[in-house]
Formats: sequence, structure tokens, C-alpha cells
Amino acid sequence: MIKAFLPEHMDNFKEAENPDTRIFGFMGNLTNKYQDSGGITMSWFNDKGELTGVGGAMPLWNGVGEVWLLVTEEGKKSPISLLKDSKWFIEYLLEKEGFHRLQCSIVCEFTAAHRFIASCGFVPEGIMAEFGPNREHFTRYVRFR
Repeated sequence: MIKAFLPEHMDNFKEAENPDTRIFGFMGNLTNKYQDSGGITMSWFNDKGELTGVGGAMPLWNGVGEVWLLVTEEGKKSPISLLKDSKWFIEYLLEKEGFHRLQCSIVCEFTAAHRFIASCGFVPEGIMAEFGPNREHFTRYVRFR
């Protein structure tokens, strides 16, 4: 289930020593910036009402947006539900919000995220060398309407 994002949803993300959290943790600081600049930020919940993720789309220019998703520990326990909601959100963005291109960047070593985004219909577009905050290599993915 997807609901409107509330700032307190970010309380579910802790600074962790888990490399997956570290890689995407910097995105969490940008949720309000995304909303303030016309972005769409939503929160994902499982059937128990537990937050499974926070994600959104940041318009870059007319019809092009950068999508992102932060996953909670509960979200890692219910990947099928998270995937279903993510697919719905991507379709919503392409059909109702006027995007014709959605893109995202995933650190090269984060295998689970690569599988997840491919399941949402994205295809790799190329490697972004030393793109991350710690000079990590990322893969750019894209999905077209």
C-alpha cells in the first residue's frame, strides 16, 4: 500500500553499518528537497501497516525524472509486496504524471537492487564511474513510456 509521505516516516531509517543503507542513506536527506522542487515522495506500507520503504520521483526537466527508493528492514522481509507497489508507482508516474523517461542510479555492487529495478522494467543504460559520494561506480537504469 502506498500513502503520502510524512517527514516522520524517515525516523524508520537508522544510520546502520549495513553497506546497503550506507549506499542509499544519503538520499533520505533529500526527501524534503525533492518535494519542495516539485518531486513526488511517497511511503510504502505492508499489510500490517509497517513502513517498508520511502521513494519518489524528482523531475529533472519536462517528462524526465529520477526515481529512488529507500527500503526499511521490514521492506527487506516483504520484497514481493514492495515490488508490487513499486511497479504500480512506476506505472502511475508514466501514465498519470507525464513522465516519458524515468531513470535511477544503483551502486554497481548492490546486486539485489539491480534485480529489483530490472523487475520494474528498467534496463541498464551505462556505468557512471566514481559517481557516488564515496567515488563508488553506479549503473544508470532507464524506463520509457
